[in-house]
Amino acid sequence: MIAARCLLSNARAAGHRALQQKLTRAANHRRTQTHNLTLITTPAGHPPRAPQGFDVALLVSLLRQENATDICVIRVPPELKYSDHMIIVSGSSPRHLNAMAEFVLKAFKFLRKDEERHVRLEGRDCDDWKCIDFGPMVLHFMLPDTRDTYELEKLWTLRSYDEQLNRIPPETLPSDFIYDMKHK
Repeated sequence: MIAARCLLSNARAAGHRALQQKLTRAANHRRTQTHNLTLITTPAGHPPRAPQGFDVALLVSLLRQENATDICVIRVPPELKYSDHMIIVSGSSPRHLNAMAEFVLKAFKFLRKDEERHVRLEGRDCDDWKCIDFGPMVLHFMLPDTRDTYELEKLWTLRSYDEQLNRIPPETLPSDFIYDMKHK
């Protein structure tokens, strides 16, 4: 019994060491690598609400380390008051999405400060989409087909400037459809 407890505590310590090594590599990596990242900015000038420990740069480094593809970081306009950044990534399979999401959750919990809120993974039962809301950052994991279907990048950046939506004749849209946020 005592031997089993010792083995379990050694396994936990080894797991923490491995996680700490990955986080250290990611922190070093975030300063040096900028390829395969799409950064979409909307009107700047609003102060970041993100805590300095777990920020966008560290999150992107962790995702790159876990082989996430098509990483897209969108700065959300301050007037929406939802979040500072929307991050959308693709994975190669449902298992890959789940592994990335669980790793990011584990890293956040490891680095989390006491005053930061608890987060959880949404879409555990879903194979093609997962989401984690960190408060100042919202992270979506999607399979490429799902990402093409929902086009979240387009939704959060174009809004009323969507050319595809402008080509639809107004009479074919439902009467309660809101075309432009400023439209009355």
